[in-house]
Amino acid sequence: MSLEMFQGLVVEMSLEMFQGLVVEFYLEMFQGWLVVELYLEMFQGWLVVELSLEMFQGLVVEFYLEMFQGWLVVELYLEMFQGWLVVELSL
Repeated sequence: MSLEMFQGLVVEMSLEMFQGLVVEFYLEMFQGWLVVELYLEMFQGWLVVELSLEMFQGLVVEFYLEMFQGWLVVELYLEMFQGWLVVELSL
């Protein structure tokens, strides 16, 4: 997982699992707009994705990945607080 900050917010997250799950998740703040690109590839099993975005006086992103009959649970929290980026990622 690589994080970059320049004149806004750019987040690049790449998760790779041995069971054929590849997640690429991009967040970009550009002139007050939030651009989200989410790429999911799955070869086996079922995947349930909940993606909720809230914009208020900053940025809050809650990102959930769950494999219905698998191994992966991802909770990603992004929060912009006074110019700082706080990331909590639990696998």
